[in-house]
This record gives sequence, structure tokens and C-alpha cells, in this order.
Amino acid sequence: MAYESTPVRLEIRNKLVDAFLQVSAQGLITHKEIADLIGKKTTSPDAIKHSAFRVASDEHGIVFENIRGTGYRRIAAGDVHRVGTQTRHSIRGKVKRGSKKILAVLSTNSNSMTNGERIKAHAELGILGMIRMAAGRGAAAKAYREAERHEEKYQKPPTQEEISKAVLRALAGKAA
Repeated sequence: MAYESTPVRLEIRNKLVDAFLQVSAQGLITHKEIADLIGKKTTSPDAIKHSAFRVASDEHGIVFENIRGTGYRRIAAGDVHRVGTQTRHSIRGKVKRGSKKILAVLSTNSNSMTNGERIKAHAELGILGMIRMAAGRGAAAKAYREAERHEEKYQKPPTQEEISKAVLRALAGKAA
């Protein structure tokens, strides 16, 4: 397998971007179609594919979701909030696994750790817990309500900063 030059790789990426642009909202591009465009002898096909997805997203505002074993479905503009929901779900899983690892070490090897190391481990547990709470359904529901209230009051959607503050208020136990 020979390594392709950068111009060849960019040409393949651009073909993929063009193919992605042809997919209608809720339409599907299969793994086979992508593989055929990339070619069998191409090195690092995943890197080219992900580069094409980035270009499609950043320059053309279209995003896809993975359909396991099938391909990628283009997400309609009205459904783009699902990206956030899926990302939050993924983050919660990673946080849970990370917390379990830290707790496993703390519960079995705490005596072999210095006081400073234990403090850092407990601080990380607290931070991970906060992230997990912020990524949860309750915080999301409060953020949605805050966004709706802001829209009604100011006739425009809230900024990311305003929503972040609403989530922090929710985490602190105050009404959003």
C-alpha cells in the first residue's frame, strides 16, 4: 500500500464532501459508498473520512450521525439538538467509568497515596460528579425551560453563556 500525496488525499476528501452534500436531510450514505469513494488501497481511510465530515460540518453546516452497521444519516436542521443529547449521554458514561476507576484505587490503595494525591483524587471525583450532573436530563430540562423563557421575554434565543449560567444555577439548587 503506497502512501498517497497530499493533493491526492485532498482530492479524495473533496469527493467525499461532494457526496455528503448530495445526501438529503434524513438521507443515508452507506459505508460501502464511502469505501468505494475512498478506494481500497488508500492509506488512513478513516482520517480522510473524518476530515470530510469536518469540512461538511464547518464549511457547509451539515452533520451526520452514525447508523451502526449501515452508514451515516444526515441530520435535519430541526433535529440537530440530538447531537447534544447524544454527546451528553456519552460524556455521562465516560464520567461514570472515570469515577469508578478513581474510587477503585482510592478504596484499595488509599494508604499508599500521599495526602496531596488523595486530595487531588477526591477533587477530581467532585469535578466529575459536577460534569455528570450538568450532563444529566434534569439540568437539560432546566436549560430548555430557561431558553424558552428567554425567547419569550427577549424574542431571541439565549446565548451559550446565558444557558451555561442557568445550568450552574440548577446545579446549585436555585431555580433556573
